[in-house]
Amino acid sequence: MLKHDPRPWARMLSGRGREVVLLRAEVLRAIRDFFRKRGFVEVDLPALVRLPGMEPHIEPLRTSFHAGGREVECFLHTSPEYAMKKLLAAGFERIFFLGYAYRDDEPSPTHSPAFLMLEWYRAYSDYKELMRDCEELFCELFGRFKGGLRFRYLGEELDASPPWPRAELRETMQKFVGMDPTRADAEELREAASARGHKVDQSWTWEELFYLLLVEEVEPRLGRPRPTFVLDYPARLPSLARRKEEEPDLVERFELYFGGLELANAFSELNDPDEQRKRLMEEQAERKRLARTLYPLDEEFLEALSYGMPPSAGIALGVERLLMLLMDEDHIAEVQPFPVHFWPLT
Repeated sequence: MLKHDPRPWARMLSGRGREVVLLRAEVLRAIRDFFRKRGFVEVDLPALVRLPGMEPHIEPLRTSFHAGGREVECFLHTSPEYAMKKLLAAGFERIFFLGYAYRDDEPSPTHSPAFLMLEWYRAYSDYKELMRDCEELFCELFGRFKGGLRFRYLGEELDASPPWPRAELRETMQKFVGMDPTRADAEELREAASARGHKVDQSWTWEELFYLLLVEEVEPRLGRPRPTFVLDYPARLPSLARRKEEEPDLVERFELYFGGLELANAFSELNDPDEQRKRLMEEQAERKRLARTLYPLDEEFLEALSYGMPPSAGIALGVERLLMLLMDEDHIAEVQPFPVHFWPLT
């Protein structure tokens, strides 16, 4: 439930509204200082792009401009991922982006169509080093803005003391759902979902059933009382992650959870242009199955991979979900100065 004055301008008159603006400024400054001290270059990337990402379950926000007497369709980026990988191929080795991303997403307590994203990449690295980055960044921020690594969030005692637990996804699903999804077919997932009271039908795919169980049955229980890295996702899920050499049915991917919130998603990045093209075409096929708009492949992105993107790791982190922890809030709108949630949407 939103607790404060829902008139965006009037909120700035209250002590809490001013606190949101001032704390955001301090947190963004602290994040930038953290990465600059470690030799990262901040990259300032345009929000306007010619082609959006291909993820089947993410919809971009469309817009247009006029040039040469005609209307040119374009999009607000859903993530700076493609642009940052082009920079990796061009020789930049440590880069970060801190700014807005946009998605045609239903507003909710943890989602906003416009949200603040932190994304960073390391060349010649893998997802294990990103876990260390997360521990160091969060410990620095919690120490500064919460006064220590142990604090209360929504009445619950949390502890961010490192090292944080690492849990394999299949073991986590086994614990909370009673099955290893990498060894289950769609019918077994459907039965597991139905047994837990979810209404599903025969048209649901393995991927849709997997995410239903993950989001509804597993995620709310994660990251309590300590931050948790959930590792190594099935390769059959759409992603730009590199396969594990010793277990090629899995990819080197983790998601970070704390206080029941999903905070970050990270990969050891796929840098094989042929495999990347294959996966993008699979994502196109899934978008077609879902009756979603199809977009051309970003050939410039694939060309950059062909030129030679080094082995790299990248991560996207939702800054406002982190701010929810810092400000002890349960709704993303409470940590945004002028949230979409307060527009007259009905």
